[in-house]
Amino acid sequence: MAHQHGPNCNHGPPVPALNPKTIPKPVKDIADWLLSSAAKLKQRKGQLNGKRVEYFKGKHAVNALLREPYKQGGKRAPIEGRAEGEAHLAKLAQHGLILKVVKESGSKTLKSAQDNYFSPDNYYIWIYQASQIQGMVMGVGVLLLVFAGVLFPLWPPFMRQGAYYVSLLMTGLLGLLMALGVIRAILWVILLVVLGRGGWLFPNLFADVGVIESFQPLWRQLASVEVRKLVQKNEGAFWESLDAGIREGIKQNLLKMVVSEQSAVVRHSLAHVVAETAKNEITQNRWQDLVNVLYESCSSPHIIHREMGVYILYSLFDVIADSMDSYLAHLVSLFTRTINDPESLMVQVTTVQALGKVADFIDADDANSVKQFQALIPSIVAVLQKCLDANDDDSAGKIFAVFDDILLLEAPLLSKHFVDLINLFLRISVNQEYEEDIRIRSLSFLIWCILAARSKIGKAKLIPNIIEAMFIIGAEEEPDNRDEDYPAKLAVQVINSLSTHFPPQQVFPVVMQHVLKNIQSANPGDRKAAMLAIAVLIEGAADFMRPNVKEVLQLVVHGLQDPHVSVRKGACMALGSLCDDFETEISEQHSTILPLLFNLLNDQDSSVHGEALGTLDVFIENLGEDIVPYLNGLMEKLVSIWGSDSKKVQITTTNCIGSVAFASSKNFIPYFNEVMTRLMVLMNIADTDNLPLRSCATDCVGAVATAVGVEIFRPHLQEVMKLVYNGLKFDHPQLNQCSYVLFGVLGKLFESEFIPYLQTIVPQIIQSCNSEEPYESDLHTGEETIGEAEDETPKFSTGVAQEKESSIDTLGELFEATKLAFMPFVPESINCALQLLDHYHDGVRINAAGCLLKFFNTIYVMGDQSEWEPGLPLKKQVHENVSNVGKLAMEGILLMLKDEEERYVVTQVLQQLGETLKITGPAAIFQSFSGETHSGTHLDLLANQLLAILEGEHPCQVGYSSIGESLGQDDEENLAELDALTISAAADTVGALAAAVGPQFVPYFERFFPAISKYYKKNASVQDRSMSIGALAETVEGLEEGSTVFTNELLQFFLKGLQDTEDEVKSNAAFGIGVLITHTTADVSSSYPTILQMLHPLFNPNSETNMQDNACGCLCRMIIKNPSAVPLDLALPAVLGCLPLTKDYAENRPIYKALVDQLKANNEYLMAQLPRIFDIFAHVLDDPQEQLHKITRSIIVEFLISFKNAYSANFNSFVNQLGQEKASIILKSLQ
Repeated sequence: MAHQHGPNCNHGPPVPALNPKTIPKPVKDIADWLLSSAAKLKQRKGQLNGKRVEYFKGKHAVNALLREPYKQGGKRAPIEGRAEGEAHLAKLAQHGLILKVVKESGSKTLKSAQDNYFSPDNYYIWIYQASQIQGMVMGVGVLLLVFAGVLFPLWPPFMRQGAYYVSLLMTGLLGLLMALGVIRAILWVILLVVLGRGGWLFPNLFADVGVIESFQPLWRQLASVEVRKLVQKNEGAFWESLDAGIREGIKQNLLKMVVSEQSAVVRHSLAHVVAETAKNEITQNRWQDLVNVLYESCSSPHIIHREMGVYILYSLFDVIADSMDSYLAHLVSLFTRTINDPESLMVQVTTVQALGKVADFIDADDANSVKQFQALIPSIVAVLQKCLDANDDDSAGKIFAVFDDILLLEAPLLSKHFVDLINLFLRISVNQEYEEDIRIRSLSFLIWCILAARSKIGKAKLIPNIIEAMFIIGAEEEPDNRDEDYPAKLAVQVINSLSTHFPPQQVFPVVMQHVLKNIQSANPGDRKAAMLAIAVLIEGAADFMRPNVKEVLQLVVHGLQDPHVSVRKGACMALGSLCDDFETEISEQHSTILPLLFNLLNDQDSSVHGEALGTLDVFIENLGEDIVPYLNGLMEKLVSIWGSDSKKVQITTTNCIGSVAFASSKNFIPYFNEVMTRLMVLMNIADTDNLPLRSCATDCVGAVATAVGVEIFRPHLQEVMKLVYNGLKFDHPQLNQCSYVLFGVLGKLFESEFIPYLQTIVPQIIQSCNSEEPYESDLHTGEETIGEAEDETPKFSTGVAQEKESSIDTLGELFEATKLAFMPFVPESINCALQLLDHYHDGVRINAAGCLLKFFNTIYVMGDQSEWEPGLPLKKQVHENVSNVGKLAMEGILLMLKDEEERYVVTQVLQQLGETLKITGPAAIFQSFSGETHSGTHLDLLANQLLAILEGEHPCQVGYSSIGESLGQDDEENLAELDALTISAAADTVGALAAAVGPQFVPYFERFFPAISKYYKKNASVQDRSMSIGALAETVEGLEEGSTVFTNELLQFFLKGLQDTEDEVKSNAAFGIGVLITHTTADVSSSYPTILQMLHPLFNPNSETNMQDNACGCLCRMIIKNPSAVPLDLALPAVLGCLPLTKDYAENRPIYKALVDQLKANNEYLMAQLPRIFDIFAHVLDDPQEQLHKITRSIIVEFLISFKNAYSANFNSFVNQLGQEKASIILKSLQ
């Protein structure tokens, strides 16, 4: 480890010049040890007076002196306790071996301090350097050896030949010695186990050889591992083949060996042999006295006996699991004593681990056992505190793991002390005296608490305390490697977890209170924490934040201009998050934001460039036509930095250019040739280290092709496809993923022109879907690693999973694009999708379901272009292929949804199902399950799952924590936004089901009505109230006349919504009343005056919602149903005042039907307004086409034709008054 000499202090007492001869030996010994690798002193890099130096915090040096490696040195000054450690380090400062520096929070720049006194909270650099003589000698020796090796070809032949034979001899001798040592150790252990005494079969070749002797514990451990393998061999058959007497001898001697072994590692390995042996013996009703023997060991006056007794019991849990009931009470009683062992911390720690195993067997209904275990929580906390005080991080980590496990159990073992535990872990997390790993474990526990015990946290009002602590931690300095976990990073994740799992009313105001405070702080770390908090808060509070988004954006804009780099980088992240959820609101501020991002691209600190590019990428993607004024300057800047030496900058720039193309569309054409030329170069990259750049270039090509269109891109299609296909040969997950996405994009773009490529690429995509997934790392490569945990959960490659996510989605995209030509691949593609429905990766499951539904939708449209009719059984029979694909798709998806535990997956799949129901209608749910394991119709299963979600009882909502509370039992008025999204998706799907089934949905609606209406409560969020009324309104529209039996209840419910304080809710209520009046056969004319009175305030053109459009639609539905009950002289002027609609075009259908009906009835007011009405007709008959449904268009056109035939002169006069453009629209529509 290299250390820079520090400069002289500029202020305060000067640092004494270093003279090694005057430094006391104890002080020098401590300095030498701290500079050695054994100390593991945590140091970071910084800059002092323009020079790069390494610095450390005082407390880390103290911790190093208190660790076990220092105590094992023997000759160094003994140190007991932190105060003594600090005193020794003060001597290092006094003699000028270390220099105190001042570090600005969030910065790497250091300044000389005004004094050189030692404090654990201060930072220091080394002035002293350890003796270099030995290193110099060794360095010279190594150089001479290297030089001699380089000259090896010039050696005389006899020397070269001699060197060859000597190397062979030494290699063979070394191998022989190691083999003999291992064999001796194995045989010695076996003889000791079998005969009760060891016996050496070879002379001790390594006597008095210290280096070799140091390996003896390792060999004994290896021998014990081999013995355990023999016991395990053939599932215990080898053990059973031994003579009973030999087995008894082995069992007796094993326990003696465990307590007599001096090496802790070997003792633990032998304990595993005992446990494995017991597994064979106890299952055969032998060795029944083992547990009693271990009980006695745990009560022994000898420390080693107690340590091994508890450790073996801990190792035995899996063996005695079947008979745990008979041991449980005794074990808890025993561990109540051993957890307070007066001499051994190891006994206490192992007891805590064993209690973690005991917890697994405690039934939630066993009140006595639960209470007994709860009483042990303070003792477990006390052991944790002892480990922390002793700087025993490994043992503390074991206890953290126990808390993690207990938290997720069904039994409420932590309930009684839950609040105290949260406060304890908050204190640990905030305390910088503890090592980062400890604080990270503590923060991880808090995250698990948020996931598993959110109801308890909310009721205990812990959220403000948690947020306050996270802001303190979030202000800490970030390490150079930000990819690894560190406290500040975990603190931000805690805020994100609070945001996504709690109602925004409980989180958003508290976070913003700290944000506003931190923004004004002089400490850049505080300001950085504020920016990062905004970035992660948005995910779970977007709807709640929407009214305040402009104010939040102003804070972020201020952060983008902050003088400190960490704040500017944090502001970039916050802006990126805002762009994701508030596309329109943020894009409107382009004139303010884009110049700031351009400035950041030129920032003096190059570390900002990557963050700025990433944010620019997200921002410009949503600009659309607003990008045009900036396009030239933007492309010039991006092209100029595209050739950066930094691969990260090149990658981000490539992504950014793709977003520019996406946003600018045809305006990108002038830049196409230059960009495409560069992209083709990047797509030829063959260096495996640079394949991520090639991947991004491949992805960018898709955006560019979409922007410029088929005609311009066509000349490049063949070459691009060749490059992409060749890239698949690298078998690089990211490149494969981007390649499959590009196939989908090009297929959708070129449609039939893409068919020739199917035979080449589809088999490759299917192969990707079916591929085996390797582990992230080779955790187990065959042989057991010495000293390693027995089992480790395998981690699959996320990259391969993301590749499958794209490949399965691409199959659906290609079928939609090429239709009939893809039919030969349909069966195998569907099988791939069905198999991936239970994949571990959320995105793969979502896209597998999406792929199946795309296949079903596409094959349905291919078979029938006409609109479906609601009702069951089907009124229009479907093709056999449609029926078969629909059955496979729906059964696979419905069974997946039944057990799906991730709410995001459920939300996404329900949204996909809703779209499918709109396309295929009852064809999606008319069939029944045919398997033996499931019965009933697809409609019944889907309806039951939707009801479970609305009741909060679906697997994605219900979980259990150690506080004994169901996660699905939150009050409906206190939903987290992501929970609300799942419920909203379910409610929307209910509406789609009602539309597909029609009046026959009434029996189902009897259950859905109360399940949905309960979300409309006074204290519920605006989003929940709006969802409740909107979903029921959509369902009523689908029920049609079936809504009659619910008329009174629905009318009162919607009238309550009309009196809501929020425009969004009133808008949905107006729509609901309108569709109810349209479809019910009951006479509601007596309620017209009340309805009209409540509708009147809704005619507000300044509302940002659809409120006026929905109010107008409701009024016209009332006119259609019973015109005599409506004061037309007041109503029709109000209707005309709303036209043409600009927001909710769906309301055009009742509005223009009502107008045409009244025109046909020669309504005096409307007849007088015909010139204005003709102008409105010209507007809606023009593009965009989606303004009018085809039925509404035909109603208007038929009226115009009949009016022209009856009153041609008036017709021509009205048309001529419109002007040439609008007149041509009217006349063209009549052709």
